[in-house]
Parts: sequence; structure tokens; C-alpha cells
Amino acid sequence: MYATPAVHRYILPLGLLHDETDRGPLWDPLQNMYAYTYNLTDHKLRSSSLTPEAPIDWFYFLGKWGDKAYPMTDRRQYYFAGQYHYVDGPGGPIYKNLGRREVCINPKNCKVKKSLADEDRIRRWPGGEEVSAAEERLILERYGTD
Repeated sequence: MYATPAVHRYILPLGLLHDETDRGPLWDPLQNMYAYTYNLTDHKLRSSSLTPEAPIDWFYFLGKWGDKAYPMTDRRQYYFAGQYHYVDGPGGPIYKNLGRREVCINPKNCKVKKSLADEDRIRRWPGGEEVSAAEERLILERYGTD
């Protein structure tokens, strides 16, 4: 689901977890999509005329989506590198302020990019080491492209 092939780091310290993506098979998302309209006045989700049979009940689910947080006393729960394994999932789209004018709900925690040329993307060099785009530029400036 990443827009570019690269090493994509998770928000964990020490780079402990990442996804490595390539271009993968070409696929057409229109083959399996559902389309909807959302009315800001009555806060109703409706199936679009493009996919009139698209289900809508999922939108009104008021619980958490995903795992349930377990207490540390539960043997299944653990804490590693500043992260708990089981945390409460997020609220669904009904909680996402769908009438907002900006893309980001909280601009402090959100970055909208104008390009897929991601400055934070990690690249793997032939020797196996990982460098950010900024580090790569410094290396190329200092040592050239050969």
C-alpha cells in the first residue's frame, strides 16, 4: 500500500521494524472498490450510484477498530522499545471530523506532501546500509556519483 518502493520505517526507536517494498504487481483499484457520498448536513453515508450495493453499516460502528489493550498483568501483553504490543484500536471514520476543511485533523501530527519524492524515505545502498534522502544527497555531494 506504499506509493513508492523503498524501506519504510515504523515509528519505533532504533529502526527495529520496517517494511521493504518494491514496485510489485500492477493492480487496478477500480476493480474492487466501493464508492460513497457523505452528507455534511445530516451526517449520513450513502452508497454512490457507482456501487449502489456497497455496505454502509460499518461506518456507524461506535466501538474501537482493531485490538483491545491488555493490562500489563495479562500474560499476552508486553512492552518493548517504548511500545505496548496490544493497544486500543482507533475510532472509526465517524469520529474523524469528516466536515473539516483541511486534510489533517491535527496539523502538528500530520504532514501533507506535494510529491511522492519523500525526503524521509530510507534507501538501501548496494553495501546494505540504509540512508535517508538527505544523507544520500550529502554523500553524493561529497563523493560524487561514481
